[in-house]
Amino acid sequence: ATYQLAFEFQAGWGKGVAIDDIHIEAPASCSHVMNLTATPASNSVLLEWTDTQNTGATYTIYDASSGNVLATNCSGNSYVVTGLIPGNDYQFSVVANCSATESSIPTTVNVRTSCGVRAMPFYEDFNSLTSGIPTCWDNSEGTTGINSWKWNHDTTGYSGTGLKFNSYVNEDGNTNVLSTPIVTISENAILSFWCKNPNGGDFTVL
Repeated sequence: ATYQLAFEFQAGWGKGVAIDDIHIEAPASCSHVMNLTATPASNSVLLEWTDTQNTGATYTIYDASSGNVLATNCSGNSYVVTGLIPGNDYQFSVVANCSATESSIPTTVNVRTSCGVRAMPFYEDFNSLTSGIPTCWDNSEGTTGINSWKWNHDTTGYSGTGLKFNSYVNEDGNTNVLSTPIVTISENAILSFWCKNPNGGDFTVL
């Protein structure tokens, strides 16, 4: 049978639609997996999916960002990716292998690992930072509304780069709290850091 497809859109003020790369092709004999989910921990991610179409299939797991294969010939409908960095963004793909010559298109999921709890000794020199603040740190609390005025990357730290709260351009009285990741601290722990406060203002460690 022959068909002609049509696309209709009802216009509205300030609204629009775009289409691109239209394909019409026969369905694959090896179906892609469905309902792929990612449950993060600090150093690992649990991938789970369903596959009701491909009886007896095995699965290949990819790091979708790099294309690296993490596992092949996996059976079942779950896989744990280990050795990850806390607070990082990842993208993983699962491919069903129906035979030696038939594989499905990838199903992909994005996930960020949780920050977890850090152990002593905890150290951060900010020297690998090129913008913003380190992963798993937080500067969302306070009355400063412009991100570039909050605690942020600064090239003139005590040794290399550091962080700076831009009080020079902030309105008088604005605050911004910089929080570290959660750290397990013993009762006899010692906190040390370098601080420069040339223009005055209230500085508190909480």
